Amino acid sequence: MNIGQEEKYNLHSSWLSWTDMDSFINDWGGTVFVDSYDNTLIDNKGKHYLDLSSGLWNVCLGYSNQSIIASIQKQFEVLPFASNACFSNEPAIKLATKLYEITGYEHSFFTSSGSEAVDTALKMSRQYYYNQGYKFKTGFVSLEKAYHGSTFGALSVCGIEEDKKAFGPLLEDSFQIPAPDCDFCPFKKEKGSCNLECAYALEDLVYEIGTERICSFIAEPILGSGGVIIPPSGYFKTIKRICEKNDILFISDEIATGMGRVGEWLALKKSEVKADLVCMGKGLTGGYAPLSVVLSTSAIYEGFKGINQNDKKFFNHGFTSSGNPIGCVAALKTIEYIEQNDVLTHIKQLEKEIEESLQKISSENSHVKRITGEGLMWGIWFEDRPSKMNPNFNLVEIICYVAKRLNILLFPTNGNCLIIIPSFSFEPTELKLALEKINRILRMVE
Repeated sequence: MNIGQEEKYNLHSSWLSWTDMDSFINDWGGTVFVDSYDNTLIDNKGKHYLDLSSGLWNVCLGYSNQSIIASIQKQFEVLPFASNACFSNEPAIKLATKLYEITGYEHSFFTSSGSEAVDTALKMSRQYYYNQGYKFKTGFVSLEKAYHGSTFGALSVCGIEEDKKAFGPLLEDSFQIPAPDCDFCPFKKEKGSCNLECAYALEDLVYEIGTERICSFIAEPILGSGGVIIPPSGYFKTIKRICEKNDILFISDEIATGMGRVGEWLALKKSEVKADLVCMGKGLTGGYAPLSVVLSTSAIYEGFKGINQNDKKFFNHGFTSSGNPIGCVAALKTIEYIEQNDVLTHIKQLEKEIEESLQKISSENSHVKRITGEGLMWGIWFEDRPSKMNPNFNLVEIICYVAKRLNILLFPTNGNCLIIIPSFSFEPTELKLALEKINRILRMVE
């Protein structure tokens, strides 16, 4: 269609994710995107929107990276699909080898989405112990305020209760400990002067229910949807020691934080800790194809070989599109582009720009409570108060609504935190101008 020539659609035909359909059509304008370039999306009415959410946190190199697009087109002509059950394919092998090079994890189990990766890691940790004869070591521990996905397994270890309440009962043996949020310390400690009670809560839980019941602990290095919460220094080192002491696998959920989002291939590297299993997704392919992965150490991988009491020990799990060659070549080209263009250094430069701009926003808007973030993953927290503009929306939803009217896309998440996750392909001046617009929007809403 010609851009600007509006086309009519049956907007109820495509049922949207996490969306009230009547509100989408009546309040949000029923936006349908038809084209894109750089960090901009174009709707069927010809309106251009600057995207400050990297799609759904996954389009990390913008919408028009020609090297990724060309790699996908070429792969379609050669091998568009190959089953990852009983066979492999060249792009999957090359990608697994490259992931080992940049992350240090020897083995890759490919999936299609972040939720699938988390479900896979949970099942992998259970079967790992089952293969050793520990058939009751099935429990999972996660954090309050955490988000890990929307499938039943992933949802069971989420800590955002609003997301879970309509779907119970969820998986049994799912336990939670308080989130390591220093600004709202669940143990009423002063920031910077505690004994990491939030980490030792894991040890207390293990003592209460027994190490023989727990197979894994899962956490995001930075809690994303929970409000861009950064755990205190030493938190994950303490968690890792507790896990090792009690024979519990540590799963790092890097779906949102991996692939350079905070200036490193894996965010947990900054804590000088290595997890047993790592989930990656979102920006893995630059957002150009569905793909996710569970990275595994050799110690875990070796636990799935051989026969045990007539049980086959191989990982009895998979998906039709696991290791799809289209997604794998997109990921390979994404990694190549990041390396060749020194994007990780660029992210650290953008981090300074966004931090300065957000601190300015905080000082000029009385309803901003705190700023949290790192790299290109930031949260603006607001006072807990209802919107006067529309009682059906909270303040963050109103801000996103006004931003959209002014041609800026922000994605409303849980609670009172506006999350800003821009693409790596922004230039510093461009990002600064976009954040100045956000500042004007906040003052307008206030």
